[in-house]
Amino acid sequence: MPTRTSTPMPAALWVSASVPSALRDSIADWDIPRTDDESAATLKLAPSGSGDTTWVYALVAPFATVQDGATLDELLQVWRGQGVGP
Repeated sequence: MPTRTSTPMPAALWVSASVPSALRDSIADWDIPRTDDESAATLKLAPSGSGDTTWVYALVAPFATVQDGATLDELLQVWRGQGVGP
């Protein structure tokens, strides 16, 4: 009597258009084939919930950092590559 076996689908990643381009760019080197067909995807990257997404950025530093704080202007300068700091 023959036995049933299942053949798993190969990995395929679908990325929602609502995913920010910076995040899409950061996953470009993942070793997972991409698909434009959501129904063919075995993995999906998309915001969950109602569709309203809020990105929250936090200024963090290693525990042993001497500086306790930074002003918004200092943060923006470093973000733009104009300030002093990592």
